[in-house]
Amino acid sequence: MARLVVGDSPARLFPSAGSVPVVPAAGLAAWSLFVWGGRLRNLLAEPGGLGELTGGDRWSLIGSLLFGVLALATLVTLMVARRFTVVPATVLAVLGIAVWAYRGVVILGRDYSAGFMAVHTILAGISIGLGLWCLRSMYGLGGRATQPGDSL
Repeated sequence: MARLVVGDSPARLFPSAGSVPVVPAAGLAAWSLFVWGGRLRNLLAEPGGLGELTGGDRWSLIGSLLFGVLALATLVTLMVARRFTVVPATVLAVLGIAVWAYRGVVILGRDYSAGFMAVHTILAGISIGLGLWCLRSMYGLGGRATQPGDSL
């Protein structure tokens, strides 16, 4: 994949239809369905069901549903209209990285059990890693370090 360089046109920032990689996008979507589907299942299992959710749990419900919709949109567009996959996959990756970076810090800063913190640190690491892999494979970000003599 071509690298982005200073002076490129803005059109090079957006992947073409054929450059959306199936494995990273599908992997991120499947993982997101697993993680956020589990969170949704936990919310539904709360005593009192959805009617008794507090403010924080309501935001968790909205977030879980949003991640589910983005993951499903990514999978559906991969199967039906691959040229549109870049939008939900990019939003899913960026949002996942941001949410897990924030949640990771918050969880580690609160008084949770060591097991809870370990599990959520692993979930965060995998989610962030998959998001970065998906973005890098779509946009060619990262690449090798610039060497002396390389053009900018």
